[in-house]
Amino acid sequence: MKRPGAATIMCLLMATGCAPSLRGPNVLTGSDAYSLVPATDPQNAVATDYVIGAQDSINVEVLYEPDISRNDVAAGADGTVALPLIGQVRAAGLTAAQLSEVLRERYLRYYVDPRVMVSIAQSASHNVNVQGAVQKPGIYPLRGTTTLLDAIALASGEGYTASLSQVVVLRAIEGERHAALFDLNRIRRGEDPDPALQAGDVVVVGSSSIKELRRDILRATPMLNIFTLF
Repeated sequence: MKRPGAATIMCLLMATGCAPSLRGPNVLTGSDAYSLVPATDPQNAVATDYVIGAQDSINVEVLYEPDISRNDVAAGADGTVALPLIGQVRAAGLTAAQLSEVLRERYLRYYVDPRVMVSIAQSASHNVNVQGAVQKPGIYPLRGTTTLLDAIALASGEGYTASLSQVVVLRAIEGERHAALFDLNRIRRGEDPDPALQAGDVVVVGSSSIKELRRDILRATPMLNIFTLF
């Protein structure tokens, strides 16, 4: 199947100058968009503890035992960390508190009542990518529940050319990219709920300027592998 060219992608994603809107078979809107990227419930929202992932770095402090304490210990691609005395320990999939308890159990072989504290040094796996018409495009770490509005704030807010009714969230599900369209103006007015993001999401804020749009798409294309999205 022939892949779309850059001009077609720009029309599809931003819909400025080439098409009247982003609505189409490849971009979910309305309730369908929220089925892909559900909203948070402010009445029931509970902060989720950070779950360690592969390539994340952690700090491990064993109280009163500086010789075996370590900073910036990187989890490998298999999600394990290497620590003194106890060797390889699986960290991926655990919170810092859960891993602290696992390490405490391991160190009981060598110490009486060891006190272990694990903290996140650097996140490499739980990120959101914010692109397009924002002040500071980039990759930002997720901490607990992060919404679409939170992601825009992490990128220092929208740019002066932003088209806030044309904000797309790209999400990978079972190896395939899907797109959902949101209107930030309606979300900010409380007319629509604020969707919750997850690790690996890409947020693209549309532009009201075709010149700015072309620049943003050309910059984002190599990183997002956008020609394979739809």
